[in-house]
Amino acid sequence: MRILMAIAAVMCLMVSLSALEINVDISALSVQEKSGNLLLLTDPGKPMLDYYSLKVLLPFGEEYEDAMLVWGESRNVSRGIELDFAKDQLPISFGNLPSRTTPDPDVYQRNEFFPYRDFEYLGTQYYRGYAIAIFNVYPMRYNPVSKELMMYTSFNMSVNSRPRQSVAEKQALYLSDAPGTIATLNRMVENPNSIAGYRSAPKQRHHSRNLDPEDAKSMIIITSQSRIPWFDEYISWRESKGISTGIYSTEFIYANYTGEDSAEKVRNFVIDAYLTMLGTANPLEYVLLGGDDEIVPERGVFGNVGSTVDNRMPSDLYYSNLDGDWNANGNSIYGELQDNTDMVPELHIGRFPAESLAEFQNIFRKNMYYIDNNTYSNNIAVFFGENLNNNPMTWGGDYKDDVAQYLPDGYSFSTHYQRDGTYDGAAVGASIRNGANVMNHMGHANETFLMGQSNTTVALMKNTEYGFLYSQGCYPAAFDQRTSADGESIGEHLLTSAGALFAFVGNTRYGWYMPGGIDGASQFYDRQFFIGLYQMDLHRLGEALSYSREANLGAALSSDVMRWCYMEMILFGDPS
Repeated sequence: MRILMAIAAVMCLMVSLSALEINVDISALSVQEKSGNLLLLTDPGKPMLDYYSLKVLLPFGEEYEDAMLVWGESRNVSRGIELDFAKDQLPISFGNLPSRTTPDPDVYQRNEFFPYRDFEYLGTQYYRGYAIAIFNVYPMRYNPVSKELMMYTSFNMSVNSRPRQSVAEKQALYLSDAPGTIATLNRMVENPNSIAGYRSAPKQRHHSRNLDPEDAKSMIIITSQSRIPWFDEYISWRESKGISTGIYSTEFIYANYTGEDSAEKVRNFVIDAYLTMLGTANPLEYVLLGGDDEIVPERGVFGNVGSTVDNRMPSDLYYSNLDGDWNANGNSIYGELQDNTDMVPELHIGRFPAESLAEFQNIFRKNMYYIDNNTYSNNIAVFFGENLNNNPMTWGGDYKDDVAQYLPDGYSFSTHYQRDGTYDGAAVGASIRNGANVMNHMGHANETFLMGQSNTTVALMKNTEYGFLYSQGCYPAAFDQRTSADGESIGEHLLTSAGALFAFVGNTRYGWYMPGGIDGASQFYDRQFFIGLYQMDLHRLGEALSYSREANLGAALSSDVMRWCYMEMILFGDPS
């Protein structure tokens, strides 16, 4: 069994130059109140317990030194609890591979409450010049010998920091006071009142040799020189919707920016653009990569889950997470734990994975039609779930039911689940052709196959109403030529074809699930994407995807499989 806990945080802060004191009250156990904001311990063989991820805004120009936590009241929730242990996460495409995970004897034979520590400091992340210390706090404890479950109902945490000149200099360069920045911080950190301490902080304005702040735009598009004219109508349309948009060629970038390779030159250009546009009327918010990997290069990053290792997992986060070094050790394996990788996106990013004029025109037309025409299909949601495993029985439909609760009232909602005998490729194809607005999938996939559809069947779709799809499947967004059987992934075809979708969120490598339950790593991001989209009113796809990462940051910094999913998710679509 799994015990669910809801936490209501009420912050009481006393801020000085060297310490933050945070008081948190924890509400009673309640399944109904659980909003998805808690994280879950999923270390294989260990008890599955909810924990509290704490993001604390440090004073400007200071770095974390230490912290002390004092628990308030504790109470025994129950005795005689047989708390379930986490199973090994498996790639969704592995099918009926039986779970061989057993309880960890070092935990289950130890007469002590687990976890054995009160909290864990996971490092300091920077978001647009704001220093955020990340902690995982463990208020729920389980003793597997006595079978007791205990919960602390409140805690006080003091966070100490110390001034450091190099930190202040870095923050001064990146510091943003744009409304979007402040709104994100108010949502993200436990002590938003501390934002006021940054208002008087010195700002070091950047002077670019290549960009003019008078030309600042909310969104920039990067594509090849020959394709720039193709975007003229689309840019005019975005500007008519209030998104000021500029466009730059890769040829210009490669000629004017340094880097180990083309991808690093593009990233250095994006950093220059972000810094140049800070403090203007149009601070940079969105980056749209205008082309597949042959036009705008992919950056392959490191991921490992147990014995599964990938050194070249495509991740467009490389172009949106700007204030860290993705290759600090210089071995050209990007995004390793020791690489000082920036995990908080400064910008919202998406990619139009097209190559030819016809492909771009299809994407432009579908996006413009979707936004400009509020048709009947905009309130249709269809979820798809496959059989994931027979031993133990695991249904994609159970995963989708968990996400469906976050859809807004008034949607016409239907499902096609193997669990219910209503799923097949024909039903999926019909849903896409009927123009369902919101689609969500949990099941098997590869580079050229998704939900019973192939690249060929997608190319034949002639629907005139368009929606977007979120899939947890393996490899459908693998847009790097190295792994795509016909050169292009099915996720790309869903956008570049005449019909199908206007946007797609998917994985460039394996999606991950937990046999016998709904607590797979990919599920946490799926859930938070829809919470962001509909509960947090983040209706721009790029912002909802950024929110799903933000909400799972504490897990991504402490779990290999959660970090894998954090890196690989990609938006084929306009982030704005």
